[in-house]
Amino acid sequence: MTHPYKVVSYITDRYDEILPEKLDLSGITHVNYGFLFLRADDVFVRRPEFLELVSKTCKEQGVKLLASLQQWGGQRFDERCRTEEARRTLAAQVREVVDKYDLDGIDVDWEYPGYNLRTGEEIADFKDEYYILFMQALRDVLPGKLLTIAHGGEPRYWQHTDFASLHPILDYINLMGYDFNWPTLGSSHQSNLYPGSVGAAAEENKKLGVPGLSDDAAIRYYRSQGVPAEKINIGVPYYGYVAHQGPEGFLTYDKILELLETDPHYRLEYDEAAHQSYVTKDGVFHIAFDDERTLAEKCRYVKENGLGGIMDWVYGHDPKGQARKIVARELGIT
Repeated sequence: MTHPYKVVSYITDRYDEILPEKLDLSGITHVNYGFLFLRADDVFVRRPEFLELVSKTCKEQGVKLLASLQQWGGQRFDERCRTEEARRTLAAQVREVVDKYDLDGIDVDWEYPGYNLRTGEEIADFKDEYYILFMQALRDVLPGKLLTIAHGGEPRYWQHTDFASLHPILDYINLMGYDFNWPTLGSSHQSNLYPGSVGAAAEENKKLGVPGLSDDAAIRYYRSQGVPAEKINIGVPYYGYVAHQGPEGFLTYDKILELLETDPHYRLEYDEAAHQSYVTKDGVFHIAFDDERTLAEKCRYVKENGLGGIMDWVYGHDPKGQARKIVARELGIT
């Protein structure tokens, strides 16, 4: 069945509690399997038996399956995309995996072209053309297959991407609308639809006189570069972060709901300006979080602005399917 909107869910081999043959893919239109890894001389699937089972389940439930290509360890994308021969070799290796597992396409999680993901620093000798030329090499060997990317929601990650040249090659772009305001993780919104009015980052932005990060700002930029609205999916997190704990303060969707239900110190709040829920502890911003109201707002934004749909990170962070059911309901996908 063809749906007007896409719901793209990442399913990775990191979560052993998920049995691929028992996946409930209702309300999902596309699965991005994580990951197909890029190495110096090849690409590889870490758990081929897992991918085979996911592929079987997707076919049984009528869901499109893509493999997401990501770097392995210290290997960088650009190191394998600097010459035409290298790009063609890599693209051919990717095509072999598509054929072997009968995939519907490839999702490229280069994410931040021009940056070293391990250090966070810009790559001094990076050329913007590497990204576009590699995507074109993939398109050349994947006729009739889906070709998508995950891309950042912050301005610093856009400067090495020529969106005007990129989007005609792609079927759609998954905007990574999460992990905003990393330095104040948990004390600020991390996935707000519009600029926030509460939280540490919002206070700093007020002092600086700048609006701050948001999904809407990223989407407006993508659109200004010629990306059609229907090629943009908003990425939503099925997790949150606790204040002052850094990445270690990570909590899955169900665990946050459990805290709200069982501990009176925690309270669900709503930032009207940001259209974003969050959790306070004893009245202080304590967990950045997308709840039912926020997810519904994002689905409404998708419909009102003619976007492609919603992407989530990640299936395993919503073990009971609570968040997925909200998105499916709001977008009319059954």
